[in-house]
Amino acid sequence: MEQVPDATQGSTGPSGIQWEVVKHKKYGSRSLSRVSCLYSLKIYGVNGVLAFDTEPIRNVLLRINLSVDCVLLNKAVSIEILDGISFGKFASKKKNYSSRLQDLSKHFESVLGIILPASLKKSFYEEFDEAAKLLRSSFSI
Repeated sequence: MEQVPDATQGSTGPSGIQWEVVKHKKYGSRSLSRVSCLYSLKIYGVNGVLAFDTEPIRNVLLRINLSVDCVLLNKAVSIEILDGISFGKFASKKKNYSSRLQDLSKHFESVLGIILPASLKKSFYEEFDEAAKLLRSSFSI
C-alpha cells in the first residue's frame, strides 16, 4: 500500500493556540482507502496571558482517520487524542459528522480545559469535506 503525506497548513488563533494540520493519504490496491488528518496544537500562556516568545505550556495531538466506510456507510470516524503523555480515543454517539465535531469541541473544553479557536473548528469541517470528496471520487461501483 502506498502512503502519501499532503501539504501542511497552519494558523495562529488569538486564544494562545497555535495549530497546524498535516494530511496523510493511504492507498489500497487500486484506490484511496483512508485519509488521516493530524492536528498539532501548541498552547501558550496561562490564565489568558499570551507569551509566544516562550515554549508552549502544553502540546496536544489530534488524529482524525476517515475511511471509505465512514463516508459511504456513515460509520463513526476514528478520533485519537494525545495530550502530553496521555492517550485516549474520542467517541461520540451522534449520527452525523457535524454533531460529532460539536461533541469533540465540548470534550476539549470540559475534559482538557482547552477552548478551541473558531478557525480550528472551521478547519475540522473543511478537512472532513475535502477528505470525503476525495474518498467518494476514488471509489467506483
